[in-house]
Amino acid sequence: MRPLKLTLNAFGPFSKKQEIDFETYASDEIFLITGETGAGKTTVFDGICFALYGSASGDARKPSAFQSDHAPMGELCFAELTFRLRGEKYFVRRTPAQRGIKRDGAPKEITPSAELILPDGEVVTGSNAVTERIAQILGLDYRQFKQTTMLAQGEFKQLIEATGKEKQQVFSKIFGTSVYAELTSRLVQEEAALGRETQALQDRIGRCIRELAGYGHGALAVPEAEFMQYRQIEAAVSGTVLLHTEKSRELDAEIAKLEHQKEKLNPESAKKRNEKLERRDSLRREYELLAAKKTEMADAENTLKKLKAVAELSEQEKIILSSKSQMGQRENQIKSLESALLGLEKQKQALKTGEETPGIVQVSSMLDAKKSRYDKLYRDFIDGQAALLSKGLKYGMPCPVCGSKSHPSPTVHMGGDVTEAGLNAAKVDVDKLQAQLVQAKEKLESERFRLKNDYDTCIARLETQKSNRDELKAIFETRRTEFLKRLKESGFSRYEDYSRAKEQIGGIEALEKDVAAYNEKLLSTSSRLEEIERDTKGQTREDWNLVIDEYEAVSRRLIQLREDRTELGLMITGSNARLMELRELHAENDEAARKYRIAHKLASLAKGNRTVSFERYVLASYFDDILKLANIHMQRMTNARYKLKRRDDTVGCTGSGLDMEIIDSYTGKIRDVYTLSGGESFKASLALALGLSGVVQIYSGGVTIDTMFIDEGFGSLDERSLESAVETLVTLKKSGRMVGIISHVAALRDYIPKKLSVRYSPTGSAAEWV
Repeated sequence: MRPLKLTLNAFGPFSKKQEIDFETYASDEIFLITGETGAGKTTVFDGICFALYGSASGDARKPSAFQSDHAPMGELCFAELTFRLRGEKYFVRRTPAQRGIKRDGAPKEITPSAELILPDGEVVTGSNAVTERIAQILGLDYRQFKQTTMLAQGEFKQLIEATGKEKQQVFSKIFGTSVYAELTSRLVQEEAALGRETQALQDRIGRCIRELAGYGHGALAVPEAEFMQYRQIEAAVSGTVLLHTEKSRELDAEIAKLEHQKEKLNPESAKKRNEKLERRDSLRREYELLAAKKTEMADAENTLKKLKAVAELSEQEKIILSSKSQMGQRENQIKSLESALLGLEKQKQALKTGEETPGIVQVSSMLDAKKSRYDKLYRDFIDGQAALLSKGLKYGMPCPVCGSKSHPSPTVHMGGDVTEAGLNAAKVDVDKLQAQLVQAKEKLESERFRLKNDYDTCIARLETQKSNRDELKAIFETRRTEFLKRLKESGFSRYEDYSRAKEQIGGIEALEKDVAAYNEKLLSTSSRLEEIERDTKGQTREDWNLVIDEYEAVSRRLIQLREDRTELGLMITGSNARLMELRELHAENDEAARKYRIAHKLASLAKGNRTVSFERYVLASYFDDILKLANIHMQRMTNARYKLKRRDDTVGCTGSGLDMEIIDSYTGKIRDVYTLSGGESFKASLALALGLSGVVQIYSGGVTIDTMFIDEGFGSLDERSLESAVETLVTLKKSGRMVGIISHVAALRDYIPKKLSVRYSPTGSAAEWV
């Protein structure tokens, strides 16, 4: 990760927006951040670290304190960072929790926010989501980033002076070896689980053996039985089960015999037999009573048959009387039609003789007179018009009527004056009389047509009624003949006998019900008697008390035998089930014990009960690689005097493997790291940090650390040590790594020409490249 541009607004001592361009001024460079104490040099590192992870570069500073006291109230505090990783650019922006101002001037709380824009344009929002994605992209979380990339003020000696346990916590996060600790924990948990499982299986085995002893296996009723082999237990149980099985078969045979005996002695069956015999005798008596009434019922059936014949004759008689009534109706209708026909005939004759024509003759006479008068008026009117035209004729002028220019005999009007209005009035009188004559003739013709239709319709109806009368008469005669014939066939020689019999027709329904009920009861009783006779054939009544006593004695014996058999069955079933369960438990216990031995051995090795733990062992291997790289830098900065070494005098203890010591080539002795002076400790810390950074890149699979920031620590170095430390950092520049240093040491300004100057003022700090 290489920072390209950092923008801070209202951030820490910077009241105004600060844009720090690393790409233009510090690319592939070592640069120095200079300025007075409190000007805000460390804030530059805080801004980078906050933009990436939401935390400061040092543990002492909290993001909630980033809002600048110099900025105007309401000015938003934020940090933006553009950085490059593996040739692609990323942009991240964060705002810490801070106080703002509403539109009405009231204060408000602004919650933290974050936004990350990826090279493909994808946008990630939310503080936690951005932090997680940054850790994925860089391959380092916040703590790993601080240990490998940013040595914060006052913290660069922590790794040198940390105990083995503290180093384990740091390296575990950096190298992800917590998986080995988790593996150790899982192995220990597996060992405990298998131990519990083995103990539980042994408890279940003991319970099964005790249950088997309770099923009558006396050989297992001793404490030593829990330690017996399965084959021994199986042999002891099988022998007893065989005896129980044989005894159970004997009981089954005896129970079957008694059940058959009990079924024959069943009191309920005996009671039912006695009740059925009682019903048989009762049905016999009932049938005898019904049989005695057969002659009486035969007479009733004959009477019923005769009455039904009378009922049929009565219905036939009603039909004959109805036909006779209809014949009378037809005769009356015929007489009425014949009378109507005579009236129509008279009306026709009257129209033929002209009794209705005087009106027509009178209108015709008046019409002739009116027409004559009109014709005379018309001629006089024409003559008057011609005479009027002749008065205006002149010789040589054409006549308006004939066109002649000579007028040899002009008309002279001799009659009276006739006006056109008088002529038209006469014409109206003629038209009225003509219309009256037409209407009178049409009315006469319509009346003649009506009379003709009525006459024809009356003739047709008369013929139809006569035909119906003849048909009804024929039907009546036929039915009357048939009725008299059936009357004699039914045994009635006189009509009076038939009339008296008709009075009894109302009793047919009651008589029918009596006859039907008798026949149905006789049939039902006969059928039931036949059935019960078959069921009770050869049966006799039994003594109820004797049956009950014997039945109860057999029942008591059966109950006892069944209880004995059930107990034996439970013992056999329980023994076989427990034996099968015991076989499975022994097999499971053998397998669980085998797994427990393996788990116990692995857990003991992983825990390092007598040696170093598994995770500490892996971390020690990483630590050796870190020290190899660190010693390259350490020897350069100390002129090959000091060399870092992993201490091994505590091998055999679970906490060993991550402690350090110093080999001093001047004395040839090994020293504790706590004996180093301040400058020597800084060199060792810087070397260890550079070694750690290198190993992380080697082992982290894609983690690229091409930037390092160092905050103070150079003040403890003499001139020669300072020079060697700078030379060491220059080697990082040659490898393409950016190195930023915060320091008050004036001598560094001579060694490092590129500087970012942070100047303080009462209104807030400002940063610029110089």
